[in-house]
Amino acid sequence: MAHAKQGFILHVNLWDGNRDSGKVKVFVLSEATSDKKSKSLDVGKLTTKSGDSRVENIIIFRFTDKQLPPNGAFSACVVSKNHGTQCEQADRHYDANSAVMWVQVPR
Repeated sequence: MAHAKQGFILHVNLWDGNRDSGKVKVFVLSEATSDKKSKSLDVGKLTTKSGDSRVENIIIFRFTDKQLPPNGAFSACVVSKNHGTQCEQADRHYDANSAVMWVQVPR
């Protein structure tokens, strides 16, 4: 019986957000294939409502193995019109089906 791979799921969590963070775009780029996925959210509203400087368990990106190959490098970035861009880089481990990455909200 063949086992079908489900691809790769990346949870991007943000830290160091505050009410002045405003709206940001979070994107992930597969460096091997140049596939890019993005989502927008209002960090200022989320952190003000929760009282926490962290945004967790909200931003999820799904990639097929073709889009983000095993052992492929990728970047997760947060872009703010008012505060610039902050990125983190990582490699997908060969047998990993998911990962969590933390990126600082630009200040």
